[in-house]
Amino acid sequence: MTSPAPENSRQYERKEASVECELVIRGIRVPCKATDVSAGGVRLLLNVPPDLPTGVAVIIDIKPYGEFDAEVVWMGQGELGLRFDEDPMMMIDVLEAMAMHGVG
Repeated sequence: MTSPAPENSRQYERKEASVECELVIRGIRVPCKATDVSAGGVRLLLNVPPDLPTGVAVIIDIKPYGEFDAEVVWMGQGELGLRFDEDPMMMIDVLEAMAMHGVG
């Protein structure tokens, strides 16, 4: 089990969220909730967190905003931290769209 990154290592400002989404692991969809999100990544809350090593490629499906490539950077008690493998500027656009629609 890997611990969350220290707060001062964050490159992008994160925002609290409460967004239902799905983690896609090798084609298997796992329901989860995004509890905070930034242009660089997302923290997920899972009822049954999968046992994934850091560096594993996954997809996070945030409807209706799309599916985004990511990789596991840490796991904790019922939580998972992902780093987006997407252009941060594109993710900022997604976050702004979510904020405009009152998501999060």
